[in-house]
Amino acid sequence: MKYFKQTKIKEPVIDDYRHAEVFRKYQIDFSTRGDRTFEEVSEENHLLLSNLLEEINQVSDSLSGEADDYNEWKLDVLSDYIVSTHHQYSERQSLKIKKDLENLSTAIKKDFPETEKIKTLFQLISGEMAAHMKKEEIILFPFIKKLVQAQAENTKIQSAISRVENPINMMIHDHSDQIDAFKEINLLSNHYSSGENELSSIYQNLKELEEDLIKHIHLENNILFPKALILAKEYSNS
Repeated sequence: MKYFKQTKIKEPVIDDYRHAEVFRKYQIDFSTRGDRTFEEVSEENHLLLSNLLEEINQVSDSLSGEADDYNEWKLDVLSDYIVSTHHQYSERQSLKIKKDLENLSTAIKKDFPETEKIKTLFQLISGEMAAHMKKEEIILFPFIKKLVQAQAENTKIQSAISRVENPINMMIHDHSDQIDAFKEINLLSNHYSSGENELSSIYQNLKELEEDLIKHIHLENNILFPKALILAKEYSNS
């Protein structure tokens, strides 16, 4: 598939997540700001539009083998996948990173004073992420499953639009805060690079968590949530 200057940047990533490597290379946010076009992104990031399009289309042409087509999954399946894959990973990784940051040696803290700010910032955002994920698991995702059931049974749900739209708007706002926090951690850690063994492991874990979070948010913001809103509008009785 070919992409053009007016294509929204989320579209190739929805088509195949392997396109994300191009946006990661240029640190372009496709998960929370995916509605921008290639033309807009090129201008904002001072990139040559033709080069960006050439890179994304080269990836598209080179793709081989089967990849998970999340865009074709039923919403109940996708929401379960997000919980079992991304929520659980985030919980495990966050606990490990917080512990490792707490246990940094005095010498490392002295030589790398930015680690104290990273620790404070990560403690805050990881706590917010944990609360955010619980809200999805307890409130939003179960209601999305009710929408899937309503579709299967061709029934209506009372006030379905507001019951899904309001929590989605809150989740989207949280996602922006999470991405912003990791952008700051990324900069503070010099893009997760350190010659110190004690820090390099922590930075690698932070990098992996950020990459997972970006995919996690993409699946929700660009696939799950828009489709849930469409279902809500179709199967709401008010």
